[in-house]
This record gives sequence, C-alpha cells and structure tokens, in this order.
Amino acid sequence: MSSTFGNFELAGRALRASQGVIGVIGHNLANVNSPGYSRQQAHLASSPPYTLSSFFYRSPGQIGTGVDLVAITRIRDAFLDDRLQQAGSYQAEYQSLRDILTRAETAYNEPGSAGLNSQLTAFFNSFQELSRNPESGGIRATVRQQAVTLSKRFNQVHDVLSQIELDIQNQVNARLDEANSLAKQIGKLNKEIRASRAIGDNPNDLLDRRDELVRQLSAIVDLQVLEPLDGKGVQTGEINLSVGGYALVLGDFVQSLPTNFTSVGGQPQLIGRGEPINVHSGSVGGLIKASDLISEYRTRLNEIASALIERVNTQHRIGYGLDGGTGRPFFAGTDASNITLDAAILRDLNAIAASGPTANPPALGNGENARAISELRSVQMFGQMTLLDYYGVSIAKIGTDVRAYENQAENQVFITQQMKNLRNSISGVSIDEEMTQMLQYQRSYQAAARYLNTLDNMLDQLINQLGR
Repeated sequence: MSSTFGNFELAGRALRASQGVIGVIGHNLANVNSPGYSRQQAHLASSPPYTLSSFFYRSPGQIGTGVDLVAITRIRDAFLDDRLQQAGSYQAEYQSLRDILTRAETAYNEPGSAGLNSQLTAFFNSFQELSRNPESGGIRATVRQQAVTLSKRFNQVHDVLSQIELDIQNQVNARLDEANSLAKQIGKLNKEIRASRAIGDNPNDLLDRRDELVRQLSAIVDLQVLEPLDGKGVQTGEINLSVGGYALVLGDFVQSLPTNFTSVGGQPQLIGRGEPINVHSGSVGGLIKASDLISEYRTRLNEIASALIERVNTQHRIGYGLDGGTGRPFFAGTDASNITLDAAILRDLNAIAASGPTANPPALGNGENARAISELRSVQMFGQMTLLDYYGVSIAKIGTDVRAYENQAENQVFITQQMKNLRNSISGVSIDEEMTQMLQYQRSYQAAARYLNTLDNMLDQLINQLGR
C-alpha cells in the first residue's frame, strides 16, 4: 500500500495539475482578442507509478502516484497556416493593383466634359467652326482656347501618371524597409525559440508571435518557409525564409532585401548586388506590376499627344494665317508631358493658318486648311484606328484592368476570410468552451482539496486520537 506522505504528494500533484490547467485556460481567455494567438492546450498524464517490493510482504503491484501536467502545446493546423499565408499574399497584391489603377483611372476623368475625349472632340469642332468663318476673331479665340485647354489636360494626366509612378517607388521602398524590419524580428525570435527548445520547453507565445510576423511579411513579399533539422534530424524550432530563392532569414542570420526593382516580361524583380529576386505576389509584387501598367498607360498617352502634334503641325504648316504667314507649327512640344501652343499662335490669333493654298496668292479667308485640320479626327493614325479610336481603346484597357483587379481583390478577400474562419475554428479561443473547461477543472481542484483535507483528518486521527 502507499505511504501516508505519498498520498499527500498525490493530492499535491492533483492540485498543481488542476491549477496549471486553469492557468492555461486563463491565458487563453486573456488573449481571446490577440492577433495571431493560438489556443493553448494543457496535457495531463499519470505520473510514474511506485512499485512496492514483494520481498517482505504481499504487494498489489504498482501504486499510482497521481497526475502531472506534462506539456502545454498550441492548437495549430500547418496546412491551413500555409494556405492563409498564401491567401494573404495574393490579397495584398490585388489590393495594391486595384488601389493604384483606380487612381490612374480617376486621372483621365472619363467619361466627362473634362476628359481628353471631350477635349479632343471640342478641339476638332472648333476648327470645323473656323473653316466656316475663317476671318472671325471670336472663333479664332475659341480655337486657341480649346487648344490651350487640351494641352493642359494632356499635361495634367501625364503629371498624375508620373506622380503615381513616383509614389509607387516610395511605397515599394517603405514596404521593403518594413519587410527587412520584420525579418530582423523573426531572426531574433528564431534565436530565442531555439534556446527554449534546447532545454525542452514549448515556447508557444514566441511561436505565435513569430507566425504573426511571418504572416505580415508574406503580405509584403511571397515567402518560402522551411523548418530546418539539426544533425540528428530533429527540428530546432527555427524557420528559414526565402524570397524567390534569396535567403532572407537563416536561423538568426538575416540579410536585407534590396529596394531597387524592375520588371522583365511582366515578372517583378528586386535588383541588388547578386541575381535578380523574383517577386510573385504580396503588396510589393502588386506595386511593381502596377508600375508596369502605369508606364504602359503613360506611353499610350504620349503616343496620342505625339501623333496629334505631328499631324496638326504638318497640316498647319501648309496653310496661311490672316497675316499671310505660312510654314508655322500650331503646337510646340513632343508628347503629353510638354505639349503646348506655338509661341506665334499664343501671341497673335491671325497666325492660325485657317486658309489653304488654293490660289496664287492664297485666299486668306477660304478656311480650307481649318477644314483639313478638323478632318484629322477621321484619319487612321494607329493602324486602322483614328486618334479618338486609339484613345478609346486605351481608356477601355484601363477600365478593364481596374475592374479585373477589383474583382480579384474582392474574391481574394472572401477566400482569405474563409481561411481565417477555418483557422479560428481550430486555433481560435472559444470563450464558452474555455469557461466550460474552467468549471470542470475547478471541480477537479475542489475534489483534490477535499481529498487533501480528508488525508489531513486521517493523519490527525492517527496522531492525536489513537490510544485515548
């Protein structure tokens, strides 16, 4: 049979085990709203039994010695964690693309009276009106004003697109600085976790904190996560992180991501001293892809402005102004960034070459050249497309891109939320469940205390009452 004091130790173990489980439950309840926290579970097991020797007296065999709190572990699903990490990375990519392209779409203000489509139409219409009354100073003033308004609109859209590209560069730098900071924190936690595991502990809170940092980092750049093994094939508790084959975190060793970027064949890349680093998703991947698209939009805008400048100037040089001058351009500049009116047109309305060379000397009031300029709207300048057709296709491309990434962002938000819900159903803290367990172990603690009180009464009876 077990000894009296052995029973006291058994009762003490029962009290300590129940108290330990209640402590774990309290920790879960305290962190019910903590981001990235995983529900912890206490594991109880019978303590090693005591075997009585049968040499001196008959023995029933092994006597139980109670219960031990043997481990406290996190409730996690590694597969769901990986899926949630990937979903968050794609969500950040699509949201970055959507936000940037929406800004670009807004810059064009289409459809609207201030949009380039309306301004181009008004510009050609003003020359059509001038062809009917080429000597009218009022109509000439309208032509000049429409041209000034159109030029400024080109300048404004170009400036907004250029500013967006600059903002993208700044955002990429800021995101990568944040990523490098997160990587350093992960490296530091790797060191602490490795030391804790080495002495047999389960550093659950440190692991949760590291997983949350990895989740935040994966929203910036897509990550490959590997859990290395030691020489004996045992996991050390550390993780190694890489981005497109670039070793970002190796244990507690961290090397920073470069902040220069480019895109090759639509593939975003970070450029440093070594090989380019491919970035497939995350906010940085989305921003670099958005930069490519903004550059494409700006190129098309410049093509439209350049074609307008070239064709109008070519036709304008043929005609004659009311002052008899000829061979003068109408626009100055080369593309949307610097298109403006020629200085002579700005100084003198009579310099607008509305008349065509139909007579010798030319009739300065025939309006032939103004009509030719107005008809440039119907000239195919981009393959089979007119200037307005090409602009319409360009605007449609922007709208299509915005709608596509809006839909992808919305879908990815839904997918990510599903992954979060599944993860929370496994790893999240349920207040009702924890309260139920707390009552259960409270009763266990009370029962152990009653058992200890019974032992105390028995011992008191043995010592103080025996022999009276």
